[in-house]
Amino acid sequence: ADPVLVSKAAKMLVDAQQPVIHAGSGVYHAGAEPELARLAQLLAAPVTTSWAARGALPENLLEAIPMTALAVNDEVRSSADVALIVGSRMGETDWWGKAPNWAKPGSQATIQIDNDEARLGVNKPVTVALLADAKEALRALADAVEELGAPPNKQVRIKALEGWRAQWDAERAKLDKPLASHGAPVHPAHVPSIAQSVMPEDTVWVFDGGNTAV
Repeated sequence: ADPVLVSKAAKMLVDAQQPVIHAGSGVYHAGAEPELARLAQLLAAPVTTSWAARGALPENLLEAIPMTALAVNDEVRSSADVALIVGSRMGETDWWGKAPNWAKPGSQATIQIDNDEARLGVNKPVTVALLADAKEALRALADAVEELGAPPNKQVRIKALEGWRAQWDAERAKLDKPLASHGAPVHPAHVPSIAQSVMPEDTVWVFDGGNTAV
């Protein structure tokens, strides 16, 4: 990644009122999960993901705001003044980078990392485009952020994270309620929820969307 652009992006993220990181499946392909977690924690920045990138950040971390269909995801993305997008095509499962799922045009500076130049700035205009491998770029950004020092408003950011996580927990609880029922008919997600409770934490789950049954 261009070191000048990395420095510019790092300063934008540190100086932001409220940044957000949005991860796509490119994070997985690059093996950049540790770098993503490091940067998010340095910045105290919430991390949303595309459907394909869920789990790129451990969901027990304060910074993780998973499950893109929950309303809190839209709130996190649309309220950010600086967005870092990494390894994402910014397509349908990213709401194309458009309002109301994201901030209105002109109100959110955008940094995008991708190893394919053709994907930079597609659907969502970018302020800083980093043509680079996700792992390399995230590592360079984290190093630059560390050099700049903690964001001046880091404690404010942490308070915001705590509020969003509480909101996420409440929204998730509504979805989980039918999963606890042993009645008939069985909720489709009831079986994997029971299976998950007895499987190791690092188990990889693969699900089909079930569209053929609709």
